[in-house]
Amino acid sequence: MDHYTKAVDAIVLIFNYMSRFYVESKLRVSLKSELMKSFTKEVAQKHILKLLAVIPEVQAQPFSISPSTMASLVKSLYNLQPEFANLSPEIFSKFVPTVLPPTSVSDLPVLIREAQQMQQDLEEVHGFTRQDRKLKRPGDDENIRGLLMTTDSNHNSS
Repeated sequence: MDHYTKAVDAIVLIFNYMSRFYVESKLRVSLKSELMKSFTKEVAQKHILKLLAVIPEVQAQPFSISPSTMASLVKSLYNLQPEFANLSPEIFSKFVPTVLPPTSVSDLPVLIREAQQMQQDLEEVHGFTRQDRKLKRPGDDENIRGLLMTTDSNHNSS
């Protein structure tokens, strides 16, 4: 999607003369908006339902697609046609903050349960743990203590 947007920008630059003296003056539209409308009609609207059906499956597999790529895709779809969010508000609301109405205090218990369920799923299904570790790797406490002892003895001997 980003590639198409960048290509449209390049096309508009290349055809700047045509755009300025024909498309904008005679047709009263911009070349960029017409190309984006064409993409929406010919590509996005034809495939949006298939794409929205696949996204939850992909999100169920952690890191099968990078979070930044997923965010870019969903935000681009929303920018292309905000009405796409009505087809699957739960997907769009993860990346576009204004899709769902604001959270109220009465929604907090449900959100807490969802967060707890997600944590439990990560632990049971994907093997994540919630050990109380202060450092990233086990054994780092001993390594740091050894370094501190070595450093202290070097400073004391001088």
